[in-house]
Amino acid sequence: MAFQKKALTTERKRRAVFASLVLTALLAVWNVEAQLNFLSDNRSVAASDSGQTSPEASSNYFATQLPSTPFAGFQGYAGGQVTAYNPVVNSWGGHDSAYASSHAIQNSSLTAGQLAFNSSVWTDSGSGFGNDNPVAANAEAASSFAITFNVYSSQPCEIQVAWNGFPSGYGSFTDQLELSSVNQGSIWTWNFAADPVSNQFFSDYLEPGDTYTLTGLLEASDSNPGSPPSNLSVDMSLTIVPEPSSVFLFTLASGGLAIWQLRRKMGR
Repeated sequence: MAFQKKALTTERKRRAVFASLVLTALLAVWNVEAQLNFLSDNRSVAASDSGQTSPEASSNYFATQLPSTPFAGFQGYAGGQVTAYNPVVNSWGGHDSAYASSHAIQNSSLTAGQLAFNSSVWTDSGSGFGNDNPVAANAEAASSFAITFNVYSSQPCEIQVAWNGFPSGYGSFTDQLELSSVNQGSIWTWNFAADPVSNQFFSDYLEPGDTYTLTGLLEASDSNPGSPPSNLSVDMSLTIVPEPSSVFLFTLASGGLAIWQLRRKMGR
């Protein structure tokens, strides 16, 4: 009885080792095939605001943030506000004033199989009620994402884009999303102004021997005191898709493991 238990335990260990080796081999193959080799990282968020009540008072603000290290996950935020206030009482019994507020947010990540860019920019400007003199206010926000990379073998990829709500407000916007390469130039490009739809999908092959750059740029500005805030938000990803050969290899190995286990059981 003790001998049988020992033999059963040994058999289970052998199965576990075999399954572990198979899965390790599959993961190794997948990691080699799906590897994106990162070459450069240019990501940032920035916000700036200014307000002025002619000619007595003015106020300015600027902030920016970069990733802590190249290719690291980035949860960036830059934002603030300013108020320009003239202490002299005007003919309305108040004070000439102007304000501006803005922020830029970016959540982006880089992995062996995916580049992800989720970002939004928001700006607003305004003025007090009743001003004797002209006032000026300007708010700006920007989020940029530019990752340069290459691949070790031919890889199918998919780009998906979703706008998290259409651009709003009366300010000006810049939105530019693009995949380009040294050998091919612009491969895919899209901006909301030229093609105002909420979702985009694109697929292609990444080839070794070429250098690629995935770019995302969002900018918003508002210099119309009293208008609604300007807002722009997008979610973009580039994902390596498993090749049919990889799926076949995984299925073949899984089936082989199942057959091996079945034959061991039947041989008892």
